[in-house]
Amino acid sequence: MYLYLYKNIFIFLFSFKMLSIKYVNNLSDKEINECNKLINFNFKTNRFKDYVNVIIYKINNEIIGFVGIYDNLLNQLCINLDYRRKGIATEIINISKKFLKKPIYLYIDKQKENTDYLLHFYIKNKFIIELENEIEYKMIYK
Repeated sequence: MYLYLYKNIFIFLFSFKMLSIKYVNNLSDKEINECNKLINFNFKTNRFKDYVNVIIYKINNEIIGFVGIYDNLLNQLCINLDYRRKGIATEIINISKKFLKKPIYLYIDKQKENTDYLLHFYIKNKFIIELENEIEYKMIYK
């Protein structure tokens, strides 16, 4: 793995994959479209316009993983269906832990069909439930 700082963007290069943290206003039109496509496939609501930064995961120059960031809140982590259960979401989470100020927050909607899976995934990645109500879990990484 190689780490580069280029134009205020951290870039992690692997053999054919790249993980990068970017300001939303530094994304190309192609990257914006690919992020929105992932969000729209995975979520009912698209919050892309709220994000200041994103962590994107590319394979062969195509975005296959994404998480939006504003303040210290991770939002809409999503991975292309063909690449799930390969550790990509964990890599994105680990990069966010290294570069964001602690604490880091996220929310899990209790109404989703995969709520139990998401809860287990984030607990496995050292997030804890800070607050719970009938709608969602608020999780924190300290």
